[in-house]
Amino acid sequence: MDTLLIQGKFKKLTTVPALEQISTTNQNTFNRNIDWKQLKADFSIENLPCLVIPILVHQHYNGAVVFPHFRCHIVVDGLSNLLLQDISFEQWVEL
Repeated sequence: MDTLLIQGKFKKLTTVPALEQISTTNQNTFNRNIDWKQLKADFSIENLPCLVIPILVHQHYNGAVVFPHFRCHIVVDGLSNLLLQDISFEQWVEL
């Protein structure tokens, strides 16, 4: 999708299905994964845009050191929830 530079920070605009695929792929790799199936059951978000904002570089999974990756804040239009998703650098580039 689109990479944006907003207030000096890089952000990406993407979709719920793209982030759902990342969460599924990362289930046993990173600590922070969003339960998109539950969110879609609770809210009508399937076709809403999502803004992905890297907030830090992280490198732990269940206390063990793993390769560095981004911990991202996910903003979904219409949701006020604080959603956090860990995303590999490769997945960030592919968004």
